[in-house]
Amino acid sequence: MPRIPADETIRPGTGASFIIRRSQHIRIIDVEGAQVADLTACALSETDERLSPAVTIDCTGSISVGKGSVLYSTSYRPMLTVVEDTVGTHDLLYPACSVPMYRALYSIESPHANCHDNLEKALAEHGVAPVPLTRPFNIFMNVNIGAHGTVTVDEPLSKPGDYITLRAESDLVVAVAACAVQESRCNGRNPTPVRVQILNGI
Repeated sequence: MPRIPADETIRPGTGASFIIRRSQHIRIIDVEGAQVADLTACALSETDERLSPAVTIDCTGSISVGKGSVLYSTSYRPMLTVVEDTVGTHDLLYPACSVPMYRALYSIESPHANCHDNLEKALAEHGVAPVPLTRPFNIFMNVNIGAHGTVTVDEPLSKPGDYITLRAESDLVVAVAACAVQESRCNGRNPTPVRVQILNGI
């Protein structure tokens, strides 16, 4: 059995950050099912080097992520490799939900918990400067692309206990947020917790 240096449950609408050393693993578990977890990361030694879904698409030639997929940084270097995946449906296209998104799409003017602020706040605990329009790896997010390029967000396919495990390819700061969107099918209209484990091997 792997040793588990960290095991934390993240409530919906909140986030947390973790230092992960090279060859350690991070496992994100959907506790109750149909819940999106936004993940972003930066190099521990050079925090301007961030996880980049756009570079990942460029390097892999695919918008799909599953077992064996590599996630790349803004410097075109491997950051994380998927070593386990019980769902196989995730998203690289959408930005993190944010205050401007709630305002533009749902006419919500009052403060609303959002993944952008939660991810940046979690990274700030390690001295990482914020960036606008964070584009994370949206774990369990179910995005469907139509024949003419239309995109729709449907309810996640993840069931209670489903998970994805990623291996760190270098020393990283990783932030994870449990998405708070209840205005669409993104989280089955019912945001729930996610659980994060840091593992020494699997």
